[in-house]
Amino acid sequence: MKEHDDKCKTQNSGVSLTALTPSFASSKDINPVLGDVTYYGVIKSIVELDYWTVFSVMLFEYDWFHTKVDDCGLTHVNFKRLLSKDDPFVLASQVHHVFYMEHGVDKDFHHVNRMLPRDFFYAEGQYEDTYMNRLREPVEIQNVVTVNDDKIRLCQEGVSERVNVHQMAKRTENNSNVD
Repeated sequence: MKEHDDKCKTQNSGVSLTALTPSFASSKDINPVLGDVTYYGVIKSIVELDYWTVFSVMLFEYDWFHTKVDDCGLTHVNFKRLLSKDDPFVLASQVHHVFYMEHGVDKDFHHVNRMLPRDFFYAEGQYEDTYMNRLREPVEIQNVVTVNDDKIRLCQEGVSERVNVHQMAKRTENNSNVD
């Protein structure tokens, strides 16, 4: 969940959901057009619905974020701007795992990075191609901007590294005794 991710160097609560959603061209438009819209968010809480111990269903509550697509076709989310809270619950099978990387220029936005599941294996080439094609965004590269790599943070700041100094000292002693 988001509170847990804030204390760690790694993230595990980011998700994306693609849903068939009606869209309007303007506020005066009365004919909505149905199309796939991808939403991005983080897990807020997990709820288990128990049906008299016969079966149970796990629902995940999410905060959904405002998104934008830049000139390079990359998707960014704004953690400070939440979308409507009318329908925050989904099943785990409906979402894909993503993580967010801080935008180098605009501090309010984070870049969306999609992940393959850990248990996804290569099987004769047929499944990997299908899965990868579903996850990729169409990208048209027009203007390439070079960014100084020194300004990109790869680790979350303000989180102490959890190192057991006593165990590290033992390892160092053991390695020096081997020589």
